[in-house]
Amino acid sequence: MIQQEETVRLHHLVHVVNSLAPGAIPNILRDLQPELAQRYRVSVVALEPITDWNEDLQDLKDNGAEILSLNCRRRNIAMQFYRLRRYLHTNRPHIAHGHMGRAEVLTPLAAPATTFSVATYHTMREGHKHLTKLLAQASNRRLGARTFVSHAVAQSWRGKNYDPDHVVYNPVRFDRFEHDPVLRKIVRRELDLVPESFLFLNVGRLIPAKGQGDLVHAAALLKARGIHNFQIAIAGDGPLRNSLKELSATLNVTGHLNFLGHRQDVNTLLTAADFFVFPSHFEGLGLAPIEAMAHGCPLIIAGFPASREFVTDGETGHVFPVGDIKALAGLMEAGMRDQAGFARSAVRAQQSVVRQFHAATICEGYSRIYEGGANHLNERNYCSLALFRSIPSSGKR
Repeated sequence: MIQQEETVRLHHLVHVVNSLAPGAIPNILRDLQPELAQRYRVSVVALEPITDWNEDLQDLKDNGAEILSLNCRRRNIAMQFYRLRRYLHTNRPHIAHGHMGRAEVLTPLAAPATTFSVATYHTMREGHKHLTKLLAQASNRRLGARTFVSHAVAQSWRGKNYDPDHVVYNPVRFDRFEHDPVLRKIVRRELDLVPESFLFLNVGRLIPAKGQGDLVHAAALLKARGIHNFQIAIAGDGPLRNSLKELSATLNVTGHLNFLGHRQDVNTLLTAADFFVFPSHFEGLGLAPIEAMAHGCPLIIAGFPASREFVTDGETGHVFPVGDIKALAGLMEAGMRDQAGFARSAVRAQQSVVRQFHAATICEGYSRIYEGGANHLNERNYCSLALFRSIPSSGKR
C-alpha cells in the first residue's frame, strides 16, 4: 500500500464511473493508481451498487484509492445526478474525472464551479445511446477538458477539430506479465489441450460488437479445410453466451470452442495461449489486444480504425478486414503454419507497446491536463473573488 506524507496536501482527484463491475474501466483505474497516488488523493465513485468486490478493486484500495458507491439503479439518471451532485458539492474535489457514458456527461453537470471537470470518451460516437449524446451536448459548457482514448474516438466525436494532446491512451502495467513455462503446462492441461494443439485466446464481453460469432464461423472454416489441431478459448460473459454456444453446435465445432465465462486470471490464460485473436467490429481503443501484445502473445486482429494506432500489419500484428471470416480463418491457419514468424512479430509488438502505453506515460498525460486546468480554474476563481471584493458596498454604514 502506498503511504502518502501527511505533511503534503495532495490535490483531491475523483474518478466517476457508471459501475465497478469487472471490465475495462476498473482495469484502467487499477493500472493508473500506483502512478496517480504519488500525485493525488484519489477517490473512485461508482453511480451503481458494487456487487462484486474482486481483486482489481482490492488492488485499487491497496494502492491508496478510496472506493465508494452512490447505490443508484442503472436507469435512474435523476437520482444519479442528485447523489453525485451532493457528493461533489460536499467534498469539493479539485478535479472530477468522468469515464464512460452517463458518468462522463453527469460529472461536469454535477460538479461545483470550483472543481475542474474532465470527461474521457472511451467509445466511438456511434457506440453511445441517443440520450447520452444529448446529455453530452448539454454538459459541454460546464466541461473543463474532454479527453479521448484514441484518435479514432476523437475523430468520431469532433472530426478534425480536436487537440491531439487530449488523446490519452489507456495504460498497461507491464510488471503484471511474466512468462512461466510450468504454469503454461498446468493451464493447458486444465483446458484439456493435447500437446500438439494450438490455443487461440479471445477476451471480451459476449456482445455483437466484439465479433465472437465471426470466430465461431472461422472455426468451422478451419475444420472444413481439414484442420483439427486447434482450440479457441473465449474468456468473457454477456447476452450472446447461449446463442454463441448454439451457433457452435449448429456448425459442429463445439469441440473446438471453450467458453470460459468471466475470468480474473487473463494473464494466466495469456501464458497458455499460442495466439490472441480479436475480431471486434469497433472499439474505442482495445485494451485486451494491447495487453496481449505486452505479454508477448502473437496477435490476430480486425482492422477497426483504432487498431491502426497500435498495430502495424505484418510487423507487430496480423490484421484482417472487419467481418471478413475467410481472412480471419486464413490468418489463423497461417499462424499455425508459421508459428516462428508470428512469434517474431510478437517480440516487436511487445517493444512497441512498452513505449506507447506505459502507465507512467499515461499518468503524465493526464497530469498535464489536470494541473493546467486546475491552475487556470484557481486563477479564474481568484480573479472573481478579487473583483467581488473591489465592488463598493451599497449598504449604509
